[in-house]
Amino acid sequence: QYVLNQDEYNPQALSAMATVLYATGDGVQSGEYFLRAIAVQPYERTLYEQMVRTLSASIAQAQAEQDMESEKLLRNEQIGFYRDCGKFPQALGTAAKARALFENAGDTHSISYATTLLNCANAYRAAGKYQDAFAAFETVQLYDALLPPTDGRVASLWNNLALLCQETEQWERACSCLRRALELVQNDPDPTRTGISAANLAVSLLRLHRTEEALSYLEQADRILAGKTPSDFHYSAVLAGFGDAYYQQGKFELAADAYE
Repeated sequence: QYVLNQDEYNPQALSAMATVLYATGDGVQSGEYFLRAIAVQPYERTLYEQMVRTLSASIAQAQAEQDMESEKLLRNEQIGFYRDCGKFPQALGTAAKARALFENAGDTHSISYATTLLNCANAYRAAGKYQDAFAAFETVQLYDALLPPTDGRVASLWNNLALLCQETEQWERACSCLRRALELVQNDPDPTRTGISAANLAVSLLRLHRTEEALSYLEQADRILAGKTPSDFHYSAVLAGFGDAYYQQGKFELAADAYE
């Protein structure tokens, strides 16, 4: 913990903390630390294999104890882990198992089920299973009324559906989703989410050649995200968006500066 207090991105310390937590029986939090370790060192094969073993062992333990709630949580972690690692067949297989836990028990009208479907939808999208992704998102939208608008999961629904629409080049629909998301995050204590949604909306508007409107959202995003290094991919998207907008306006020198 001391090392992490000094450097929260130390992969060795994150992995060690995950191992300690797993040894104390906290499989869920252990998985979160392993995911953080892999995120800062994504191509570390040893960490990947260790995470696979940890999640598998934790799931086996939950099954042995007939602890279905823990298994549901762990399956959700496993979906996101395989998706982030690009292991799409494993992510899809885990998504099927996670859904079965709810559906076999008749638990298909709960927020927990909707959250799982959202994770499944993102896995389907990442794997290129767009029809399955849209179907899952449609079901998740039915649970929109179960959560207050201030709940971050509602904005997350619209942001993630927008990503699916962008990948399938449904730009108008993507804009509609992102406007919903932007409205929901305007009063979020962390303005970063507003900046990200504004930047994503600008990207879709640029594909529709609504350059002036896109620039207004890019300026909003820039005010919020400025100061982050260009290596932050959200801020890089803002800079690239400015480049695209200036190019559409024929301001080629400004476009080049933004791209650089």
